[in-house]
Amino acid sequence: LCYGDSMTVGFCKGGREFAPYARTLAERVSSLGSRACEVLTCGLSGMRADTMADGLTSDGLVDVMGFRGKGLARILDESGPFDVVLIMAGTNDLGCHQAPSRV
Repeated sequence: LCYGDSMTVGFCKGGREFAPYARTLAERVSSLGSRACEVLTCGLSGMRADTMADGLTSDGLVDVMGFRGKGLARILDESGPFDVVLIMAGTNDLGCHQAPSRV
């Protein structure tokens, strides 16, 4: 599972395109072994870490692009178990002038 903000969903070209790193991750991991690797992605553009934490069990977090995603705990409960969970959060907090120590 890859979970996080716009970096996770691969936000690019002002939101006209998305290129999630999970695609490349799945391809690379699959190329190392005999089994295919599935990677579920939930990237929420513009979402701050505190909002993600507050919405852990939500089934309807809405990002700045208007896309809906689930909270991390809900995804783990409904779609898990996962062998690996990668979480990328905090880049939007820094952009919103949050002190790094608070992120």
